[in-house]
Amino acid sequence: MVGNLDIVGFGIAGYLTGAGTKLSNGCTSGHGVCGLPRFAIRSWVSVGTFLLVAIGLATLKYHEPFLDAT
Repeated sequence: MVGNLDIVGFGIAGYLTGAGTKLSNGCTSGHGVCGLPRFAIRSWVSVGTFLLVAIGLATLKYHEPFLDAT
């Protein structure tokens, strides 16, 4: 069962994903698969930003379990 807070979180995550895709002119997998081999600067910045944010959030979740589903 999904609670109200979960639905709000899903909505925010979806909005941020769409906004990031719009700002970077493509999705991360597209930049990673097509842009990096072409040495496109925009793709290197996009993929690097994505990885830094993902590593940061994973580290935060490990040390401060604020995203636990319990």
